[in-house]
Amino acid sequence: MTGRVVLSLAALFGGAVILCGCSSDPAPSSLSTTPAIPTDMGTASERAALLTTAELTEIPGLPPGISVNAPSSQGALFEDPDPTSPCGTPVAHLDLADAANNEIVSSSLNGFQSVIDLPVREAMAFITAWKAGTRPGCPPYTSVTNTGVSETSDLVTSLVPPHAVDQAACAWLRITEMDQTINTYWLVLRAGGRLEFDLLASPTAQSTGVVDAFAQAAELKLKSSLTTL
Repeated sequence: MTGRVVLSLAALFGGAVILCGCSSDPAPSSLSTTPAIPTDMGTASERAALLTTAELTEIPGLPPGISVNAPSSQGALFEDPDPTSPCGTPVAHLDLADAANNEIVSSSLNGFQSVIDLPVREAMAFITAWKAGTRPGCPPYTSVTNTGVSETSDLVTSLVPPHAVDQAACAWLRITEMDQTINTYWLVLRAGGRLEFDLLASPTAQSTGVVDAFAQAAELKLKSSLTTL
């Protein structure tokens, strides 16, 4: 898996979510070249880091009706066939099959969260490499989705999250595929050896205030989850 996570373009209108690599067509597992990631895994402590529907609705600026899909929802998240940083630098593959995952859905903004425990040194190395591969001004690059479709990723800017955890990084990318473009906001967090990937995606650009508010809620929830270890 990658810290650079992309929401399917179709997901904004009721389609599928995939881990890196957009598809303008729904991507059921029968069409995916990579396996689906279960959404009902993770330890109780890892799951405690995920935001709930009630917590999402309290974040200023998120759309009305935003919610977390039921943990039993399957076939929405898929492995990344082309893991990269926001500037296209290859990053380590992380196996999120046993991680705590959820899908965030609404009428205008979708996304997901994924939390996994790693050795501290491995978690540090991953987020450090991801941040090094987030360089404002880097050229757009092309990658391949889990359905074999090409997409272009363009880093708009890096964002500065609240930093209530040990390490935090955030990037705003525009993803274009088959003449459709979405704005995606990637958040990578580390608290000890616990690593979290968050994604928000929308056809329209979000204010930095909304992204910051989501990041703050995610960071505080991640930090507090460590008390349940």
